Amino acid sequence: MKYDISEFRFEWYSGTGKGGQHRNKHQNCCRCIHEPTGIVANGTSSRSREDNKKNAYAVCCAYRDWE
Repeated sequence: MKYDISEFRFEWYSGTGKGGQHRNKHQNCCRCIHEPTGIVANGTSSRSREDNKKNAYAVCCAYRDWE
């Protein structure tokens, strides 16, 4: 099912934990929020912003389908 991207808000933040300077200085982690329902999903598994955004969006859409 396709969703309108304007219903989602993406926020970027710095990760925590192992990884040293790269992990702490760069905002690679993505939080995807579906505005109408308030569903939130985080993408933190990759060092790539684009990969984390895709993962967070996919999880958010999956939760939305499940409800």
